[in-house]
Amino acid sequence: MTRYWAVAAALLVCVACGGDDDDAAAGDEKPTTTTTTTSTTTTTTVASTTSTTEGSTGTTLGVAGTNLTVKVSGTSPTREATLSCGRSSKGTGFLAAPATAAKACDLLRTNDAVVKRLVYGPPDGLLCTEVYGGPEVARISGKIAGQQVNAVINRTNGCGISDWNNLAALLGPAA
Repeated sequence: MTRYWAVAAALLVCVACGGDDDDAAAGDEKPTTTTTTTSTTTTTTVASTTSTTEGSTGTTLGVAGTNLTVKVSGTSPTREATLSCGRSSKGTGFLAAPATAAKACDLLRTNDAVVKRLVYGPPDGLLCTEVYGGPEVARISGKIAGQQVNAVINRTNGCGISDWNNLAALLGPAA
């Protein structure tokens, strides 16, 4: 029994210490931990918090007001399409089928990494395998929820191949 009280006391001390106030000021909020101890049980509850920092995207960005133009070249013929996402999904060209447009909008709605890649480009210092995947080049321009998009995806290395595969619903299959 004494051991339980010692563990509970240690947890309370850790919780009371808290975090560095500078982290909260920078927008890096930490989850709050609460520990409750009864005579025989210790319960720890973690309350999650969400914060948005400058330059981040996610489900808070959404896809309402998304209008993109997609041009895929490198093979004949060049393919072009437009995509609009909001209350409904609409596309032209190779994204004209309602199910295809809906799938592309769902990709943007549910995959934060894809939206970040399109809005902010590839991360700095990214190391890529030197594997050639084909001559295709996709140029995607427009806006995702008011954020400017001007992305180029090619298949000249492992990073480009991975991006293409992640964006397949928007770009269509590689030739």
